[in-house]
Amino acid sequence: MTLFDQSEIDALLATASTDGAESLDDGIQPGSRTKKPKTSLPQELKRIFKIEVPIIVRLSQRDMSMEEILSLAPGSIMEFETMCNEDLNLVVGNQTIGSGQAVKVGENFGIRITHLADMSKRIRAMGGDA
Repeated sequence: MTLFDQSEIDALLATASTDGAESLDDGIQPGSRTKKPKTSLPQELKRIFKIEVPIIVRLSQRDMSMEEILSLAPGSIMEFETMCNEDLNLVVGNQTIGSGQAVKVGENFGIRITHLADMSKRIRAMGGDA
């Protein structure tokens, strides 16, 4: 198994993104089950796409003083300015790449994606220089 350093990964991602977004997506048209033609990807790039990265669904955020943080205890309630029916942010690499609505999937929470950033922004969020 060949390991890549960050500059090699960045170069592969940049090359792929200049080849067109069609080569990077799953071939499914939004809102459709029809596949569109896919461009073949270099084997090295296919291996990079299998790397798992943490995805965060951000409910909201707020600034708090150190005093407020230190006074938190089990049972404390933090209020946010986000309304309960607003979209949640989908975050990769501390960059928002999309948004969606909270859903219940069995006994778990999930997110129904309503918006995604373009392919180059998603690549940049994962550390590429597209």
